[in-house]
Amino acid sequence: MNKPKAVYFFLLIFGINLVGCQTGYSQRNLINSKLKELAKIEKLFESENEAIQELEMKELEEYERIISFKEKQAFKRIKTAKRAIELLNARKEKLKIESNHLHRSDLVIYELVNLNIRTRDKGLKKKVDSLILSRKKRIKIYDELNTLFLQAIKNERQLYKELSKEKIGSNKVKKYTSKTNTIYKKVIHLNNEYNKYTDSIK
Repeated sequence: MNKPKAVYFFLLIFGINLVGCQTGYSQRNLINSKLKELAKIEKLFESENEAIQELEMKELEEYERIISFKEKQAFKRIKTAKRAIELLNARKEKLKIESNHLHRSDLVIYELVNLNIRTRDKGLKKKVDSLILSRKKRIKIYDELNTLFLQAIKNERQLYKELSKEKIGSNKVKKYTSKTNTIYKKVIHLNNEYNKYTDSIK
């Protein structure tokens, strides 16, 4: 089974220069406050993503152990497959937490939209509008990517459940492996799109 390289999420650092704006001082402060909230959310997102990558690498190590076992080493294979399932379950939970962190920014973006409607400084308004649009598109691509990851995890779990049996159904193993590989090809393609887009708006 071909495993993708660890997926790295490039994080945006939003830097909007508010100095010298014609917008009122309190308005600038409110916008700046929301931008700081987004930056904090990004740090939480980054932390969860690093944990997910670590779990991916551990699970890959377990998979490599499984395929190295000989037929007589069924006990070791079963034990290792069960550990891999535990890692998959942990990764699924981390993906949910990561997604929740990113979607916390939905409310912040909504508040930014309302603040920006009242912004008199055209330069600042344009920058904030651009940030809002790019952020929304980034979240949309991330959601599609996250859905694919969850589908892959579901198939991988079925694969490891089969590998955790004393007698393996070779046809089932082939089926789950094929499905998982197909999904991961889509993951890699969409992840490249996500990273390229994120790079383009830095």
